[in-house]
Amino acid sequence: MIYCPATVTLELTNACNLRCKHCFSFAGESFADELSYEEIRRVLKELQDMGTMEIDFGGGEPFLRPDLLEVLDATQSLDFEIVLLTNGTLIDDAKASRLSDYSIKHVQISLDGLSNAHERLRGKGTFEPAITAMEALRDHGIKFAVRTTATRESLGDLKDLADIAVEKGAYKFGVVRFFPAGRGMAYMDDLMLNAVEMSTLHRTILNIYKIYGHKIEITADPCGSFEGDIFQKLRESGTIMCPCAKTWCLIKPNGVVSPCEIMTFYAGNVRKNKIQTIWENAPIFKLFREFKPELLKGACGTCKHKGVCGGYCRALAILHSGDIYSEDFTCYHVMKKML
Repeated sequence: MIYCPATVTLELTNACNLRCKHCFSFAGESFADELSYEEIRRVLKELQDMGTMEIDFGGGEPFLRPDLLEVLDATQSLDFEIVLLTNGTLIDDAKASRLSDYSIKHVQISLDGLSNAHERLRGKGTFEPAITAMEALRDHGIKFAVRTTATRESLGDLKDLADIAVEKGAYKFGVVRFFPAGRGMAYMDDLMLNAVEMSTLHRTILNIYKIYGHKIEITADPCGSFEGDIFQKLRESGTIMCPCAKTWCLIKPNGVVSPCEIMTFYAGNVRKNKIQTIWENAPIFKLFREFKPELLKGACGTCKHKGVCGGYCRALAILHSGDIYSEDFTCYHVMKKML
């Protein structure tokens, strides 16, 4: 099978104005060796030659990259679809106006609960600026998506967050469970959903889809249960839903390439090798591509959904057990055995 990185996430900087408790990459201070503008231009051209269609710019916080607009110029000149992944706190009317000069597919704004839950994760004074960013983007005709990480505290806020997304004009609302990775490892006991809460999350997602699925795109964590219209495409896909190393990869601010963002696996560095060489030859990419759902262990091994779920996040399995085939301890079907 031939694999192509149709979408690539490029973290422009590790610098961030926030210190979110659930951050995978410990973002905060910039790396001393972050890729230069010229290096990014070269990598973008290499990706164009490989057939990449979409570049998702993240961080850290991409709006802290001083030459962000120049990077967007270079990206647009190569006809990529552009997505910006941001906490939203640095987007005001002026920045939204500048962004309207570009053909941006969408801007993803993180909103992880109503004010109390969101700010407990992301810091005091971060909720209203995210709302302001949505309004500014909407007013300048820029599509935006709202992405929510469901934690114990924010679980009851999800319907209200969907209401906000629709009211503010989002084209998409997405929900995913909290992942105990990166900085989140230290807050696992406080943030990670238990079996009862995972069941509640699944029911809440199905209800949100029932209410708003005809108005905006809803993407959601299956919570180990793929029933319902919202997961129909996944059920019919015939392949596991994780795109890592197959249609997607990550490039860190310092050029390190990884098949996953939850946990950084060293596949190579674009300063040392062409991205195509890394994509085609890195052993860690081969490991992800040759993953066999039928070898999953525990509850995942007997689950009827393993052909599409694939044990959900295999990086978490490696991070917490050292075994790519161990059962997904964050899944409802695994956690319910402990009740």
